[in-house]
Amino acid sequence: MVKIFGIGLSRTGSLSLRDYMSASGYSSVHYVIKPHWLGLPQEIVRFCEGHDFINDAPVSIYFEELSQAFPGSKFINTTRNLGSWLKSCSQHFVRNLKQRKPCRAARKYRELLYGCDGYNKTKFNKAFHRHKQKVSKLSKNNNVLTLRLELEDQRKIGLLKTFLGDDDLSPRYPHVNDLADKAMRRAGKVGKWE
Repeated sequence: MVKIFGIGLSRTGSLSLRDYMSASGYSSVHYVIKPHWLGLPQEIVRFCEGHDFINDAPVSIYFEELSQAFPGSKFINTTRNLGSWLKSCSQHFVRNLKQRKPCRAARKYRELLYGCDGYNKTKFNKAFHRHKQKVSKLSKNNNVLTLRLELEDQRKIGLLKTFLGDDDLSPRYPHVNDLADKAMRRAGKVGKWE
């Protein structure tokens, strides 16, 4: 069965993409943590069988294996400018460590993706470039769309419609982690998709 995988790193709009795919009618999941998956891609493959769209870790770690397990699948690589990505990661990962200690599985995912448990600018920079190379290699034999966070919403939607061959996608693209959008939602001034 053909699947759609979101293979972008954290802080690249992957949660917004998951919400968009859900709003468009796809069975979607984001950042699934299962302790028994550590080092066991076959467990991830079994989990993916029950969903149309899966993204973030562990998919962003094991997308090469998933391309073999699900031939003909499509891959969406969310990305953003390296400088803004590093800034967002530094704020996100430092804040999360202060709020709560990540579980063992989350720490393992971070080690596999970034080479460290917390935020380390040098290691994250290397991880960004390593990921970019892996995606480039994958794109030689697979359907890969790179979706930049900085793109205007209607452009993202147009690219997704063409890439997925689906004209019935949602007309609105969410911004789940945008601070202004979060404040508006908390104030009750905007709905989830507006």
